[in-house]
Amino acid sequence: MERRGESPGYKAAVAKRPVEFGYAVGASRPLALKASAQKCNFCRENFSAGVEMYGDLGDTISPGLHETSHYLAPAAAWNLPSGWTFRVSPGFGLNDNSHRLLIVGAYPGNLLGLVRR
Repeated sequence: MERRGESPGYKAAVAKRPVEFGYAVGASRPLALKASAQKCNFCRENFSAGVEMYGDLGDTISPGLHETSHYLAPAAAWNLPSGWTFRVSPGFGLNDNSHRLLIVGAYPGNLLGLVRR
């Protein structure tokens, strides 16, 4: 029995889609290795800087680096004592298949928990 929205044409189209592959590598370190005695949000040990590189490796139909995009990005993070981490990474395209600039940001955590504090 077919599920709603799954026609035989849909199943055939999904089955023919290639699987895409990619890579990502990065390294970072805190701006200070020694922690301060007092709790603070703007101490150097709460900030880290690094570099990332990511991109495409092709797909199951045409594997390899031909016509794929690649990015190099400086990365910065702010680790709060509450456990939150805010991260930003502007990625710069390395070839003609890449966008000129990608801004990647992250703030993992529960937004409602931040409001309630």
